[in-house]
Amino acid sequence: MLRQIFELASLALERPVSIGGLDARAAGAQSPAAVFDIVQELAARLVRGGVRDPGREPVSVAGAVALFAYLADPPEWLSQAVRQAPAFPPAPHSAVEEARASGYVALAALVQNVWEHALGEESRTNEAMAARIAGFDFTTAFDFGCGAGHYGIALGRAGRRVFAWDVDRLKREFTAFRADQEGVDVRIVGEAPPEPPDAVLAIDVLDHAEAPAETVAAFGRLARPGSLLFLRALFPDDGWHVGGDGIRHAVWSALHQSYRRHEAAPLSPFDALVVMTRRRRRVDWDAARQLPIRVRADIGARPRSGGRGGAAAGAGLPTDASHGEVEGLVALLEEMREGMETEELLRRLQALGLRQRESEVMVRHLLEGLILAPY
Repeated sequence: MLRQIFELASLALERPVSIGGLDARAAGAQSPAAVFDIVQELAARLVRGGVRDPGREPVSVAGAVALFAYLADPPEWLSQAVRQAPAFPPAPHSAVEEARASGYVALAALVQNVWEHALGEESRTNEAMAARIAGFDFTTAFDFGCGAGHYGIALGRAGRRVFAWDVDRLKREFTAFRADQEGVDVRIVGEAPPEPPDAVLAIDVLDHAEAPAETVAAFGRLARPGSLLFLRALFPDDGWHVGGDGIRHAVWSALHQSYRRHEAAPLSPFDALVVMTRRRRRVDWDAARQLPIRVRADIGARPRSGGRGGAAAGAGLPTDASHGEVEGLVALLEEMREGMETEELLRRLQALGLRQRESEVMVRHLLEGLILAPY
């Protein structure tokens, strides 16, 4: 943590400030209290000596400036928690455990978060990603897992009204401090915003959540139809994050229950930022999986001339149709509910490989609402 603190200090300075003796003391720090003394003294020196104006700097640099202003006069509960620790706590075993930690571990996690945005891997892409998100048309946003406030503050600067939440108390309070420092409309709320937002942000947070699929399902319940979801989560199978193929599949399935892709690419939230739109109807996947069986039964009851007829001449989807395979049908129904003519729906279904009779039967089942149900 101290290495990152000293690197952030160089970034935050308006002019050179003496840190004489602090680096040597850092090398010999043997307790959380000793480290905290060094951090607080360094922060005080920087604030007295002159740091950059956060409002005139990129959001990532402003985060470093805000960190030292915050730590120069830290909240009493944090100071007590760190100073009363008899020894350095063991490192958390997982991202979930770290997110729920307090005291020294929470302080180290906050410093790490600010450092990542300012000088780490995320520094290469986060300004462009924040600008891309701000380029969409929405007024209110819910920044779920706001961390040190990078994206929420960026949206606040763009004139958006932001509700923010994080399981980590220190990060919540630091984000509120940054918002007050910059005079932007970013308000800390509970796990759900006080009103349905136009957009939900879940950037690099779901692989730190204990139940990411359930969290995604909750997004669908709290957001308004047609609202946006900005999502990035890698879910690496590294033993630290919540990850692996099973988690990815569960999250992607939960996403498609309430959301559809807003853009053609990228297709997976596990590689880069994905933008999705909240469906106007909830997908009833149990009914969706039964749709090919219903179509087969209906077609089988009406033998046609030529071909084999019956169940063997069933729909173009397998009986165990996956979420991805019925996604096209779901999108078609949504478009139809918004004005698509039946003839156009038939044409689009046939383009999926269904024959004329199968398409007509599929349309009827779609019209009866076998796939989509109201929220």
